[in-house]
Amino acid sequence: MYTNIFDEITTILHHDYAGCMDKMGWDDPASFRSEILSMEKQDNMTDERFVDIIQDYLLDFKDLHMSFKLVQGQQQIMKDVGFSVRRYGDILYVVEHNQEQKVKPGYKIVALDGVDIAELVQSNKRQLMESKAEREDWGPILLQYDRADIIDESGSAFTLKLQKYEKSPHEPEYG
Repeated sequence: MYTNIFDEITTILHHDYAGCMDKMGWDDPASFRSEILSMEKQDNMTDERFVDIIQDYLLDFKDLHMSFKLVQGQQQIMKDVGFSVRRYGDILYVVEHNQEQKVKPGYKIVALDGVDIAELVQSNKRQLMESKAEREDWGPILLQYDRADIIDESGSAFTLKLQKYEKSPHEPEYG
């Protein structure tokens, strides 16, 4: 079942996608198809894992307007870590917090799960898809980690266990 869905997605992307001619050869569907097929044979493929594989495959197209989501009922519940960050150099700075009250704007995140930010930039280059650090979207990446090493405004360091909160709706500043 999952392999058939994946084959249908690749057919659409190779023939019907608006950028199919410009981005011909950018993707490597064989490796993703092989992974899906292997997991199906072992009977350990889940809907959530399939969505993750497809999202990873779509990164090959470098198109921020394409996504693949699991729809459960009428509304998909979006998650975040309760704050947002921007990268400057090798540090992630908290720029806004909503549900997570243990951080404030200006706090510095220097590592996630013990891995420094410079290394994370390299290992997540496909997901970040930006040439300017200040434009990177770290939200989905933060969700993949369990803890953040943080330095507050007084220079004190602490480790924060990252929680997953239901994403609050965006309130436009100028409505």
